[in-house]
Amino acid sequence: MRGPYDAWRERCYGRQLIAEKLGRRAFGEKFLGAGIIIGGMVAAAAIEAAADDYDGNYGVHDAAADVVEEMAFHAGGAVIQEGTGRSAEARMHRETIRELSESLDMHFAPLLVMFDGEVTRLNGTMEAQYAGWRELLWKIFMSETGLPLNPNLTWKS
Repeated sequence: MRGPYDAWRERCYGRQLIAEKLGRRAFGEKFLGAGIIIGGMVAAAAIEAAADDYDGNYGVHDAAADVVEEMAFHAGGAVIQEGTGRSAEARMHRETIRELSESLDMHFAPLLVMFDGEVTRLNGTMEAQYAGWRELLWKIFMSETGLPLNPNLTWKS
C-alpha cells in the first residue's frame, strides 16, 4: 500500500505546484492585458484631447489615436488570451490530480482480515479502509487487554 501512496503523493505534489504557478501567472497575464487595453484607451483619449487644444488638424490626430487604441486592443487581447490558455493548462493539472486520486482509491482493493475466527472485509476508499483498520485494532486491543467487548463501545467513543 505504501508504494502506490508515495507515488501518488509525489505526482500530486508536483502537479499541484505547477497548477498554482500557472494559475498565478494566468491571473497576472489577464490583469496585464486589461491594463494594456485601458492604457491604450487612455492614451488615445489623451491624443485626441491634445489635438483639440493644439490645432485644427483633427484628422491626423484622430488617426493616430485610432492606431494607438487598436494596437492596445490587439496587444492586450493577445496577453489576455495567453492568460486564458495558462488557466486552461492549470485546470488540466488539477483534473490530473483528481484522476490520480481516483485511481489511488481504486488501487486499494478489498482486503480480508481474520481475527478471532471472524473475517473482516476492508473495502472502499482509503478513508473507509482506514476506519475499518481502526475498528479492527480497537477490537484486538479490547480482547488482548481483557476488557469486555461491548458492542456499543467503539474506538470513536
